[in-house]
Amino acid sequence: MGRGRGCGKRFGMFLFFAYLLVKCLYIANAIGLIFILNTMLGKQALSNMMHCGILVKNIFQKIILEFPVVL
Repeated sequence: MGRGRGCGKRFGMFLFFAYLLVKCLYIANAIGLIFILNTMLGKQALSNMMHCGILVKNIFQKIILEFPVVL
């Protein structure tokens, strides 16, 4: 009996390049969505969203620092 269709070096290379293609498409999608949001909402709105993200991060850091430590 011969080898199955899912075996061999060629099929492994195909899977590897298919995986890389999908990852590149995910990255392109994320970058494209940022540009579309920037176009639709304007630069000020995107800047405000980033500022809100920084504020939330600072609040969580403050909560973590104030969390009681048991010695």
